[in-house]
Amino acid sequence: MYNPETASRIVQDIKAFPTTAIAFNQYVSYTPAAEGSDAPLKRSQNLERYIRAMASIKGRDLWLFEAPSRRGAVRTGIPQTSVDLLKTRAKQLGIDEGFEAIRFYKAEKAESSDTSRRVAGFFDRMDTKPLIWNAVMIHTRTPDGENRTPQLTELRDHQLILRAICDLCEPSRLFACGRTAQKTVGLLGVKHECVAHPVARRSPSFKASMSRIYSDPDLS
Repeated sequence: MYNPETASRIVQDIKAFPTTAIAFNQYVSYTPAAEGSDAPLKRSQNLERYIRAMASIKGRDLWLFEAPSRRGAVRTGIPQTSVDLLKTRAKQLGIDEGFEAIRFYKAEKAESSDTSRRVAGFFDRMDTKPLIWNAVMIHTRTPDGENRTPQLTELRDHQLILRAICDLCEPSRLFACGRTAQKTVGLLGVKHECVAHPVARRSPSFKASMSRIYSDPDLS
């Protein structure tokens, strides 16, 4: 039986990762020039609500992606969810209280990340929404703040968190979206299917895979 304290423990485990020059933990750190000092708390609250909702919907598919992007979960705390998708994602998961809105200054626009936008497009056409998680839950970044691919050591560091999510949500199927996600589930040794990441150049392959998996030509 699901223990509500599990969601809080997972969030605390993620918050334990330090912010460094090449890794930004958005659940404990914030960017003063771009957002308010309450942003980390709101992101942590959002993530805990998200995990609780995931746990209450057992048996759905789980899509595993790489890591948060600076225009997605780095801002909201929720995988593959940019600021403009917060209300939609809460509605999809049946979260009545919604998610906490993050206050941004004018210097930082709140446009969606490309991947979040593509994933949202798929969700809009699916009757049963899959669950979403990231192989690494903090922002792996370059020294100038851009997104970077997580290192193998970072994937290993987040393995236990992914295992806890799988145990909690009991997904019917696990889809590793992209090579980095594939490495992660390979390290865990869990049954999964590999699909292309919906990044621009791989988007047609991702669409074709999802259309085949869900037997829905409208997804292609």
